[in-house]
Amino acid sequence: MPSQVKGLEVLKAFYGTSQQMTDVTKEVKKLVRDDGSLSFNVNANSFGVLDPAPGVKKTFQANISINGGNPTLMVKEDGEQFAVNIPDPTPPKQEDTTGGAISKILWYVLTALIGTYFAISYYIFGTSVVGSSMLGIILAVIMASSTLTFALSSSSLGVAALIPFFLGSFIFQLLLVFAASLYDPTWINFDVLKTI
Repeated sequence: MPSQVKGLEVLKAFYGTSQQMTDVTKEVKKLVRDDGSLSFNVNANSFGVLDPAPGVKKTFQANISINGGNPTLMVKEDGEQFAVNIPDPTPPKQEDTTGGAISKILWYVLTALIGTYFAISYYIFGTSVVGSSMLGIILAVIMASSTLTFALSSSSLGVAALIPFFLGSFIFQLLLVFAASLYDPTWINFDVLKTI
């Protein structure tokens, strides 16, 4: 999808009377400012052209596309001010308020605490229950990285996003235990649970 054009584009512009119109498209394009707006007093001097009909009231007509939209015909009489201020199509960037910054910090702290809990529990599961410290480290790293990804992607959802994350992590642990039990029922040392 092409990005939206900011500002205006002069498609065609004419100045004069109904019997004698002068094409001033190139001249008007030069009057477009860097911010995409256009402002000038309608007269021959503004365009740098000879007066097409001296002593007669003239009209300025322009087909202008605003922010890449459909062309609009704009008409002004001789001596009038022609001004088009273009709205910026990109929404203004929201500045973080103090409350918003504090809520983000609290969000990351809460997610970090939950992620740490699960990372430690996965490590204990790998070392004590399965008997492999390497598996425990791998599971803890997976949990820590998934928590970080979750915190960064779901910060706008707030505390509500923690519920599916918590349930998903818990279900993942249960499925891990179930899959290991199917593979080898003696592989997991459930006696560890008796000491808790």
